[in-house]
Amino acid sequence: MAKLDSYICVLVLLLINAVSAQAHEGGPDHIRAADYGLIEFCNIDDAPTTETCDCDAIRSVITEDVDDFVSTYQSQGDGHSFLASQKDGAHHRRWSVSFFNVALCLNPDNPGALVSRALAFQRIDQYEAAVIDLNKAIRLQPDRARHFIYRAMAYAGLDLYQLAFEDLDAAIALDPEDHIAHQRKGRFYAEMGLHEEAVAENLTAIEKGASTQAHLSIGLSLNKLGRYEEAIASLTRVLETSQYSRAYLNRAYSYLKLDQEVKARADCAAAHKIDPEAISCNEIETHFDDLYSKPMGR
Repeated sequence: MAKLDSYICVLVLLLINAVSAQAHEGGPDHIRAADYGLIEFCNIDDAPTTETCDCDAIRSVITEDVDDFVSTYQSQGDGHSFLASQKDGAHHRRWSVSFFNVALCLNPDNPGALVSRALAFQRIDQYEAAVIDLNKAIRLQPDRARHFIYRAMAYAGLDLYQLAFEDLDAAIALDPEDHIAHQRKGRFYAEMGLHEEAVAENLTAIEKGASTQAHLSIGLSLNKLGRYEEAIASLTRVLETSQYSRAYLNRAYSYLKLDQEVKARADCAAAHKIDPEAISCNEIETHFDDLYSKPMGR
């Protein structure tokens, strides 16, 4: 419980700092020492790499244990990455990279900061930069299955699916019981339009412990395959534990295809209660591909 309280405090402080930084003259693009200490030496107006930081200046002001500073800036970057997942989190996506830049100035061989920055790069669609960081992380820790999964995500962002599948196979070889690699395989098969394969991989993921997201993915693929009653069953499993507007809309699509309009409209109403900007029932059939292709967390 104390650990959870500490994490919440960190997030609250990050939110306060974010507001404070925007109030600064010059706005959030150049983070100033008054708010973030060593971030003063990094300018996130430029491409967000360590080259945009004055690493010599950063190292010159360190008077305490470098590992403590690395840990501090990595944790603040992780906090911004969390906030970046929320609505309107664009500036947090950019800031999180800068925090990891500071950590990597202090210790360029810190695999945790490399992996975290790679994920932050992916949030701003800089997949090539993510691959570079993950290449180094894998050289440092070649036995970590998750590093291969994260690099597979970056490869998929570059439409390099063959390389993505090779990395996922490597992850499975390292950790056969980790369901995430199978779930990602299902995701990538679906993106390629291979929905039978997508369903099979997600079923394997469920056998190994996956739940909500795997059932959601199966429901989406079953709809694409025209197997509407099965899609309803899978999406209902999702909605028993999680209230996703996307799951309601996809189940509404299944109901419409089965001429069950009353149930479809009830699901559309539930989706709009969760997300007022969700598409209407009248738009589902004509915009289903847009609904289906919405990113699910890459």
